[in-house]
Amino acid sequence: MSLVGRTKVTLRFVGDDLDPDTLTAMLGCRPTSAKRAGEVLPSGYVVVRGSWHMQSELCVPGDLDTQIRSILASLTSDLAVWNDLAERYRANLFCGLFLTEGNQEIVLSSDTMAAIGLRGIKLGLDIYGAEMPDETASW
Repeated sequence: MSLVGRTKVTLRFVGDDLDPDTLTAMLGCRPTSAKRAGEVLPSGYVVVRGSWHMQSELCVPGDLDTQIRSILASLTSDLAVWNDLAERYRANLFCGLFLTEGNQEIVLSSDTMAAIGLRGIKLGLDIYGAEMPDETASW
């Protein structure tokens, strides 16, 4: 069995009263993207909820374990901060898995799974089948 063709990971925090600058200070690293509730985007859309995102690079072949560990390593290791943020906001790791064949695998180490759990983060897997159009560009 081969590895998943491509993977991409985004750590996301979302909340009505989320202040991106506060999260940046608490986590110790600038986000890939952030929005404040009430912000007006160039399209005219008004942001309803604040958000803070840290996105990995696309990994070919897929390697969620390394991507997740890399994101977490760039941020604070203070579990009290993580648990506070996970209680106040929706926190998850949004993982895109892009299959290039019908039967591929991905593995997370027990250390990575423990790190996710200790931080109170949910893990979401969005799996794109081999026959689907390439969605990588929309990430």
